[in-house]
Amino acid sequence: MPAALLIFVAQAYFLAAMDPWTPLAAATLAGAANLGGDIVLVCVAGWGIAGAALATAAAQARRPAWRPPNRHLHARCCWA
Repeated sequence: MPAALLIFVAQAYFLAAMDPWTPLAAATLAGAANLGGDIVLVCVAGWGIAGAALATAAAQARRPAWRPPNRHLHARCCWA
């Protein structure tokens, strides 16, 4: 639960800063890590539902730390 709360706060921060790409990249990387962890822990290691839970928890705990290199994106008005 604390990792999920941190994810929601970080996502709201970046969206408020008009940077939708950072949360999108973090979610994509977390999803790929979760899929890879599921394949390894469930199929290869044979841990079953415990492996799926561990892969999901690890991907969510790591997600707030994933972000692309610091790039300053400024919103451009299309009508100005």
